[in-house]
Amino acid sequence: MGKALYRKYRSKKLSEVVGQDHITTTLTNALKSGQISHAYLLTGPKGTGKTSVARILAHEVNGLPYEDDSMHLDIIEIDAASNRRIDEIRDLREKVNLAPTSAKYKVYIIDEVHMLTREAFNALLKTLEEPPDHVIFILATTELHKLPDTIISRTQRYSFKPISPTDMVPHLKYIAKQEKITIDDEALTTIAVHANGGFRDAISLLDQARGGGNNITATTIENLLGRAPKELIQKCLECINSGDGYAALQIVTELTIDGHSPEIIAIQMINEARALLLDNKMSLELALKLMTDLLEVAKSTNPSISLELAILRNGGQENKNALPVDKVVHKQNVDPKPEPKRAIAEVVLAKELEKGAPTKPATGTPTKLWTETLEKIKGQHNTLYGVLRMAEFKETGPLSISLGFQFPFHIKRASEARHLEVIHSTLKLISGKDYEIQFIKSTMSPAKAEKEEKKPEKEQKGSSDLSKIRDVFGDAELLD
Repeated sequence: MGKALYRKYRSKKLSEVVGQDHITTTLTNALKSGQISHAYLLTGPKGTGKTSVARILAHEVNGLPYEDDSMHLDIIEIDAASNRRIDEIRDLREKVNLAPTSAKYKVYIIDEVHMLTREAFNALLKTLEEPPDHVIFILATTELHKLPDTIISRTQRYSFKPISPTDMVPHLKYIAKQEKITIDDEALTTIAVHANGGFRDAISLLDQARGGGNNITATTIENLLGRAPKELIQKCLECINSGDGYAALQIVTELTIDGHSPEIIAIQMINEARALLLDNKMSLELALKLMTDLLEVAKSTNPSISLELAILRNGGQENKNALPVDKVVHKQNVDPKPEPKRAIAEVVLAKELEKGAPTKPATGTPTKLWTETLEKIKGQHNTLYGVLRMAEFKETGPLSISLGFQFPFHIKRASEARHLEVIHSTLKLISGKDYEIQFIKSTMSPAKAEKEEKKPEKEQKGSSDLSKIRDVFGDAELLD
């Protein structure tokens, strides 16, 4: 079995530790001068070198050579996550009084020390305060705030910082060269940025990427991470920045249909919005509001809807001419696509159906064929029915029909391959005829326009957010 790269290239000396010079320099000088403390506390994010430094220090104080697989009886590692009870700490207190077998010091490395129970901390406290002269404690944790102040005050504390891409990329390049991995600098930078300061995560991702073959590029890494293409994310931000919320929504809809996670899309958009702000290409007001809304996506019970609402809130007045839809003609025998995640309009319509809301009348007079088709579809495909009931149905020829919609979003939904298959097969089942189906953009009926004019001015205006949603999705019932 091959050894993972993060284990193979684990630092063996303080001089090999990456990005923590403020710690390694201090410890090196202390070792040279013989100023050894009885207890050390190493804190900081995961993957930044805490455990490696603890092992190196344990060997250095004893003058022992350090190899990754070496084990010494006088260097004891304890995982506090699985040895967190008071009984384990009482056992430790009894054994610390035993002299080392062969080394100068008996060193206890307690990893993830914050996992100890309150009783275990109390049991450790006295021993940590006045340990025997031959004992050294090295505590490591990613969550300093969970440690009692009484423990922290009895140790020398060293705070590890996230490793910057500037420090990380050269070392990743060295590992790639040693392993004969062909990878470009942009891909290495992508790995370093994604690792978010954790060197172990960066090496693990490099290890994973080499399984895909040689010539690793930034696109390879993006695909491996499940991230959306950077150029589409940038285009989406450009649309929002220019006030074309509808175009931005279309891009995000396509990305979610392709299987990209709304949470990851939101994170990518935050990073790109930050870059635009720093380049003075996005206003501070827009960047602040957009990034705040995008941060809520991961916390939402429905991230897809939360992402779409964030775009609508910040997309400004929609440019209805940004993505014009004239006429789309579809025929049978097209490959259906897998069912995508439901977007805002679909959820709204589904809720409307569950509540038993009355069907919105179409702008034309439905024929018996279309009425029966809708009823048949309603029983099996509620989402599709919710879109089709807004259609203006017309028979344009002996074997052709048109379905008119006011908004491009509904045309896009209805004309998807899987929906087209349902419409076509249902029409054929009822009529026995093989119809050609056209999807066209219709206009608001005169009756509806007159009704709109008679509304009070305050009601016509409404809230800006609801108006934007109506502009994009039509007059489906809007839920609070």
